[in-house]
Amino acid sequence: MRILHKKAVRFTFLLHRWLGITLGLMMSVWCLSGIVMLWKAWPQPDETHVRMAHETISLRGTLQLPQLTGRYRNFRLLMVHGVPLLQARSEQGDVQSFNLRNGIPFHFSPDDLLGDVKRYASLAGEDGIPHFQGLRQDDQWILNTPEHRSGLYRYEIEGPSRRLLYLSPSSGDIMQETTQETRFWAWIGAIPHWLYPSLLKRHQTLWVDTLTVLSGLGIFLTALGLWIGWRRFRTGRHLSPYQRLHRVHHLGGLILGSYFYPGLRPDF
Repeated sequence: MRILHKKAVRFTFLLHRWLGITLGLMMSVWCLSGIVMLWKAWPQPDETHVRMAHETISLRGTLQLPQLTGRYRNFRLLMVHGVPLLQARSEQGDVQSFNLRNGIPFHFSPDDLLGDVKRYASLAGEDGIPHFQGLRQDDQWILNTPEHRSGLYRYEIEGPSRRLLYLSPSSGDIMQETTQETRFWAWIGAIPHWLYPSLLKRHQTLWVDTLTVLSGLGIFLTALGLWIGWRRFRTGRHLSPYQRLHRVHHLGGLILGSYFYPGLRPDF
């Protein structure tokens, strides 16, 4: 039994070492990217500018209400090219727009939203010409944005910031905004931290499973290291039997790990 015990302990040490070598770089990236996210979060549009980008509402002239059936969560008024619209959001979250001049459904085309794009860019301090770049579903910057599965119109604004705007074809709202600067910080912050590369994130089930497995292995690695650290604590004339960087790793891991995992700290 004693031989089996020694082999089990030896296996535990080797498992911690090689698991650390395998996951160490990724865990370092998680820590460093998390620090970046404290100051630079995932890109988001300015909500005040989103509201101000729409035309001023004018209800002059004859209006015709549409024939609505069913139950709706809320309604709102909107102007596009001088045409008043009524938007109705169903209980399921779907949005329908109706032309209040004739009461028929209204569908946003890319040209209909150019005015909103220009006004938003102007509020952000840019007067460049917007260029429509198509309907996007799996774009890197909209994979966690509502309505991305049905597609969002993407526009690029000429200018030094290379601003990208994504608008909803159903509501006409600006759903996402990125600039060259926010994209840079996302690539060293949120994307590596949450494993957001579009090649992985577009497959939602695979992305969730990958996060679950890697984070679970990271927790197991940390718990295993704490067990080994306390086992090797005060085994000789010093607090740690290791030297140089190995001693820093041993004592530093015990101090920080025991702070975050107090249940694994032994009672003296």
